[in-house]
Amino acid sequence: MFSRLSQDLAESLFDDGGGTGGSIDLEGNTINFINTGTEIVLTILDIDGVTTEIRIPIGSFGICADAPCVP
Repeated sequence: MFSRLSQDLAESLFDDGGGTGGSIDLEGNTINFINTGTEIVLTILDIDGVTTEIRIPIGSFGICADAPCVP
């Protein structure tokens, strides 16, 4: 289940035909994600209403939105 979720998320954020974001409901938790072109922003809303935001710079993992990556 988690491998499929991970695959769908990666395709949505990095595939040429994918979008720039979306939302997933996982066991009562809502995960919103967006690719801004410079970072991936994950916003997690848990079942208790607590929000956690995670920002991941895209270039730091060798994944670039529009141009070749520069190490």
